[in-house]
Amino acid sequence: MGSEIVFLFGPLCLVIIFALGYLASKPRFRIVACLCVVLSAFVTLFTVDAVPSYSFWTQAGFYGFMFIATSLVALPAMLGVSKLLQRRSPT
Repeated sequence: MGSEIVFLFGPLCLVIIFALGYLASKPRFRIVACLCVVLSAFVTLFTVDAVPSYSFWTQAGFYGFMFIATSLVALPAMLGVSKLLQRRSPT
């Protein structure tokens, strides 16, 4: 079961990591993309428990899934908050 999880979420996780890297290369999105990577890694490390009965591949799949889920929620939320703050700040 673990290898199927990795084959499903592994490529998606790599796509998201490269997309966040691409966004980090743009000055407009640099801070938000870097914060999203850090937040996703932080949430992933603290929400996925290391269960001895699971194989390495199952654990890797769970880490990939949690990273994807956090990134898909955090990036739009942080972009929305940054736009809201830019709009409310005096120019």
